[in-house]
Order: sequence, then C-alpha cells, then structure tokens
Amino acid sequence: GKEIAGRLAQICEPALIVVGTTWMPLFRLARRSSRNALQKIVEETELLLAEATLDEPVPVESSDAAIIQFTSGSTGKPKGVTLSHANLFANIKAIGTAGGFRDGDVACCWLPLFHDMGLIGHVLNAMLWRVGLVLMPPEAFMNRPSRWLNALSRYGVCHSTAPNFAYVLCTRKIADR
Repeated sequence: GKEIAGRLAQICEPALIVVGTTWMPLFRLARRSSRNALQKIVEETELLLAEATLDEPVPVESSDAAIIQFTSGSTGKPKGVTLSHANLFANIKAIGTAGGFRDGDVACCWLPLFHDMGLIGHVLNAMLWRVGLVLMPPEAFMNRPSRWLNALSRYGVCHSTAPNFAYVLCTRKIADR
C-alpha cells in the first residue's frame, strides 16, 4: 500500500514521479507521511495535457541509467535494480530477434506498464521493432480473460506474452467452445 509507495520514492530519490490515475489516491496517502520524496508527483493525465519542448537533445551514454525496475516486494521489501540504456537495448534486441519481429506484425499486451513484460517486452519492443501494439488495461483481462484471446484474433496479433498464471486463468474461466 502506501508504505510501498513511500519506500520506492525513498530508494530512488526521484526528481519527479509520474503516477497513473488509478494509483494517485495511494500516492496522495503516502505523501502525507513522507518527508519530501513524494512531494513531486504528477498525474499522467497532466503530462498528456502539457505542452513541452526540448530545445537541445540530452546526451546519453549507453552506460547511463535508463530506468529503475523494482522487485515486487512479495518476498521482502522492494528493491530497485538500475537498468542502463545498454541493458534495455540488449534485452529488446534479444526479444525481437528471438520473436522474429517483422514490419507489419502486431503485438497485444494487457500487462501493467510497470511490469517488465509490459514495459520492456511489449511497449519498448513495439517502438524499436516498429510493431503495432494493442494495449489493454490489466483489469480488462483480469475481469474477463476472453477479451485477451478475442483481441489476439480480432487484430491479427503475432506476439503476446504473459506470466504463467494468465494461461491458467484462461483455461479456468473460458469455456472450450
């Protein structure tokens, strides 16, 4: 809950936190008990409405930190793992090469974008390999797993991955017909 949000902010000391609309109430609660790490929160919709320009490109080295991926915290306190631009590119290259991505392919993802399979495996891969991407809210899949399978068929999806529990959920919740 709010303790995890506060812990994540303390670990990485962000200059700014961008939070999805559904998570905003949790971060507001965490902000009340935080010293200062959670004071710089922006709701994602504010970014979509903002007009920003970047006068000069920001120089980046391949060894520079690109993202901090946090462990789930299911077996202990969440820990941040820094991924460099080189790490991300190597993963994206390996996934796309192994998956045989080609122009015109379409992928589908219902995983949250804070999950590595969602962010790296789908969104970043789609951008760099020029693959079309159908994004579904995680709740759409969890509430009715058949939506995922219907999307695969409807959009001619070539690539879609999910954790093992998703396939088990499909076999339990979707009739054979």
